[in-house]
Amino acid sequence: MAVSRPVELEDLPAWRAHVLVATADAAERASIADALRKDGHLVSVVEDGVELLEHLDGADPTSRAQLVLADVELDGFTGLEVLGMTDGTPGRPPIVLLSSRVDLPMRGAARQFGAAALVPKPFDIDELRLLVGSMLRPHYRSPACAA
Repeated sequence: MAVSRPVELEDLPAWRAHVLVATADAAERASIADALRKDGHLVSVVEDGVELLEHLDGADPTSRAQLVLADVELDGFTGLEVLGMTDGTPGRPPIVLLSSRVDLPMRGAARQFGAAALVPKPFDIDELRLLVGSMLRPHYRSPACAA
């Protein structure tokens, strides 16, 4: 019987896609974007809920992000409000909420509006990279398949 070991970042295939990062904190936004770009992802960033909603509503389907990482504490509209306003919208990418408050009411609201995941802050950037990689697998197409 084989002994299992923890999954390492190097063990994961290169699942690369377009990720939209929406956080009000410039340092956090840059840290997430840098880490995901190092993994080969195309990363777009916005700093408030209004920009996030505009991107989700107005993006050309061919350039729309395959995954959104959105802080709950955004100006304009919160990440949770954007999640609720876009719930059920055809083609909406999965939205992962980032929150420093992960209590029962927050979990319930995130689930009610269809959050793909709720990540507590502060988070380990490598764990976030693993989550992003695992969530993007269904969207990945290898160059050999892109005909």
